[in-house]
Amino acid sequence: MGLALLGLLVPLLLGIRMPGASGDGTASTKNWMHIMELRIRLRAEKITEPKVIFVGGSNLIFGMRDKALGRRINRPVVNYGLVAGFGLDLIAECAAEVVRPGDWVVVAPEAGHFFLPTPTNQVRADFLKARRSTSILPWWKKFWSREKARQMCVSLPAWFSTRTKSVSPYEVAAYGPDGELIYQRPKVAAFVESTGSSLNGKVIDFQTSWGAVGFEHLRKVCEQRHARLAVMPAIRVADPKKDYAQTEEFERLWVDHAVKRGAAVLLGPGESTLHEKQYVFDTEWHLNDAGVRVMEERLVAALLKLFGEPPRAPAPPEKGTD
Repeated sequence: MGLALLGLLVPLLLGIRMPGASGDGTASTKNWMHIMELRIRLRAEKITEPKVIFVGGSNLIFGMRDKALGRRINRPVVNYGLVAGFGLDLIAECAAEVVRPGDWVVVAPEAGHFFLPTPTNQVRADFLKARRSTSILPWWKKFWSREKARQMCVSLPAWFSTRTKSVSPYEVAAYGPDGELIYQRPKVAAFVESTGSSLNGKVIDFQTSWGAVGFEHLRKVCEQRHARLAVMPAIRVADPKKDYAQTEEFERLWVDHAVKRGAAVLLGPGESTLHEKQYVFDTEWHLNDAGVRVMEERLVAALLKLFGEPPRAPAPPEKGTD
């Protein structure tokens, strides 16, 4: 009885809004991707030193752990991976707001970002609606915030918390207070669900597509704010039984185009691809925990090379969660 009462009172107390405290920005929206984007932005805005910002689709959400990667390279990492269906232009617009002098911005688009005609979808429309929402907070939310309570409770000992029902990585509960995916993915997918390997009949455009617009926006922002721009292909897993010739050709064309526009190369064509099916979570663009560890080693080596620093020893095997 006592522990149950404590479990009720602690979140209530931690969620109290203090006079003059900044809002968490999430109380007026129910769109889970908008909540996640706000968490990423709030964390990024608190970083005062030069950082690395990754920009792209969900391959980044599932492909890295930003805090762990940041510790390895001694530099904060912000993972601005959102749903690829938003379009690179919209993702770039969000990420550009946190670019500061001295930052490295790494763009990792998928081929679909450069398709013509430009695809439209409800996911993008819903996110844009949430971003533009100006709904007024209910009176009680002016004094108490569930989001603030959640963020504060993250730092409490585990025995204060109560187990909740299982979640999926496609809802708010799967993400930490800073927007990082904390959903554990230890298992190997039974098969690789292909979501974008075939480019048959698709027109790739590096001039007017959403991908082109997003890349150019980030290039100009980096130039104006004295940040540096780098590129890489999207993180993915290749099924040995499938033909990825068109995807590989897109990666080559993408990197060549970006280099001509002044970008550095973090990972070249094929270097962000894992060739073992054991690293798949649910689709070819989403890694499980084992895949993330392998990709982290590649990213650490590539980032240190980009910074002009000597290679560092691999991280020791993990004994628990990050």
